[in-house]
Amino acid sequence: MSKLLNVLLSVMIGAFLLTGCAKVPTQQINDARAQVEAVTNTDTQTYAPIELTKLNSDLEEALNLVKIQEDMWFSRYGQAIKMLTAIKESSENVKVVAAQNKEKARNKAIAAQADAINTIEATQEQLANAAGKVTKAYIKAFKDALTGLQDSFPEIQQSIDQEKYIEAANNANAIKDKATKISNQFQTGLENVKSKK
Repeated sequence: MSKLLNVLLSVMIGAFLLTGCAKVPTQQINDARAQVEAVTNTDTQTYAPIELTKLNSDLEEALNLVKIQEDMWFSRYGQAIKMLTAIKESSENVKVVAAQNKEKARNKAIAAQADAINTIEATQEQLANAAGKVTKAYIKAFKDALTGLQDSFPEIQQSIDQEKYIEAANNANAIKDKATKISNQFQTGLENVKSKK
């Protein structure tokens, strides 16, 4: 009986030591790092910065947990492995969000470009309709200002072609605002001329 008890005790201690002294999940760590590195690029940094930051935080947390377990007498890596494995799904999510946000940014850039063009064309029509009501020199000054804005359109298109959608939208919106200001200034001047007659 004593022999059997010693054998059982030895088996239990051996099993405890085997499960307690688990190996560092090196493969899972390498895989998780590779996945994070693979999705860290200009697109994700621009269009999914929050998700990318969280992904890096999750990886860091998992690595810290591994480090904590390494320093323990009986290491348990189950939770860390679970976290490291989840990095793959989170990495895919970062790519999806970046792609969706990039497409939205593209659409916004194209819409902003169209708005800027329409605003300039409307202002040009406004100037054309004012012929005879104010001097040609007055109209020409505003036409020249609009031409200066139009000269920026190739740059906006280039930004769109280079997939710099946020930059393109910002520049297009700035042109639209300037064209609107020109239109308002012209209208104010026109009304002042009318009031003096």
